[in-house]
Amino acid sequence: MTEPLVSILLLSYNQVPFLAEAIESALAQTWRPLEVVVVDNGSTDGSADVLERYAPKATVTVSRHEHNGPITTRMNEAVRTARGTWVSFLFSDDLYEPEKIEHQVRAAVAASPAVGVVYGPTLVEDVHSGARTLCQGLAADGLVFEPLMREVTHPIEMISALIDRQALLRHPFHEDLFTEGEGIFWRLALEERFLFVDLPLAVSRQHGSNMGKAIIRNRDWGLRLHDKLRAEPGLTSDQRDLVDTHEALSLRGFAWQGARLGADPAWVRNCLRRAAAQDVRVLSHPRAVAAAALALAPPRLASFVNRLANRGAPIHQRTIVDNYAGYVGRG
Repeated sequence: MTEPLVSILLLSYNQVPFLAEAIESALAQTWRPLEVVVVDNGSTDGSADVLERYAPKATVTVSRHEHNGPITTRMNEAVRTARGTWVSFLFSDDLYEPEKIEHQVRAAVAASPAVGVVYGPTLVEDVHSGARTLCQGLAADGLVFEPLMREVTHPIEMISALIDRQALLRHPFHEDLFTEGEGIFWRLALEERFLFVDLPLAVSRQHGSNMGKAIIRNRDWGLRLHDKLRAEPGLTSDQRDLVDTHEALSLRGFAWQGARLGADPAWVRNCLRRAAAQDVRVLSHPRAVAAAALALAPPRLASFVNRLANRGAPIHQRTIVDNYAGYVGRG
């Protein structure tokens, strides 16, 4: 039986310190046949020189853009360019373990009934210290829409998944949004079966400009994604209630992040009010209570409390990223 071709889709923007290492981790995969599709989103930092070294390779396709565009558009382009039965996204500041693709393809091929997404936990690496920690999130199989809607702290990481390319052609990324991120799994979970492989095979590298720290913009995109999910055809009333709960949990998380990182207290309170409008039960959580207390406290007191809580935390983890336009990363 012919082994299925897998396409690793590598998205990049201004990550020249990490780019070559990311490409090498893709090329070092033990699975064959394999291709690597690189889409550069208008980098201006010397990434072109790195990509020139890999363009002659028969297994590498490089697409460079002169101008920066929505990440969703670049990801759809990569999916269309790919020739593989399965695709796996890699961002240029992240890494794969060498057996990532092989473990997941073999699990997918052996699965019955058939699956559209294979995923697992990730390793999180602090690029400043080199320390790695295990990030264990959702661990569910089959039709996972309900458990996915109840898990917001550690969602399925984009780089951890192997995805049926046809599923992504049927459900392309929303190009009217700058980024959709892990929200794509919400829509895939309405139709596709998922398979969890309990092996940390992808490495998410944390540094000073990760998208996940841009909480103001991420919240706004998240609200739009929930609205789009509610508009999905065939969504049942029970599923719509789950979307409301997920939005409430997400907003509670943004409120907590904002309160701890010194965001505008009015913005934090707005997150909590919106969360309560979707599902008031989420406000009973200790983090919601703590976020409200910090947002209502005098600014000097809130700042003092946060400074005490931040002792021992690396400085690069204490800040909000304000402007990362065009940055292609998983957050």
